[in-house]
Amino acid sequence: MPMEESAMIELVQNMVIDNLGKEWACSLEVEKSTVTVHVEGYSKQYPLILSQDNTFIKNVNKKLKKLGFNEMLKPKVKDFNDTVVFDLMPSK
Repeated sequence: MPMEESAMIELVQNMVIDNLGKEWACSLEVEKSTVTVHVEGYSKQYPLILSQDNTFIKNVNKKLKKLGFNEMLKPKVKDFNDTVVFDLMPSK
């Protein structure tokens, strides 16, 4: 799906694993070139910053690929309580 297209997709209860092996229940929202991941139970007290965790990012990318999104997440520091925000960039 091209990034320019306006698309809004929400998936409830996707399980995404981070680098420490913790499984997170997540819902994903995709709108234009932004992905918002709502992570149930996540807070800044957790020892990993999920927006910078390569394993978490890779696993969210896998979920998006199953939906037909070929773009990859661009890591950025945008963690808000239980929400992580990423930009999509074209895959290489």
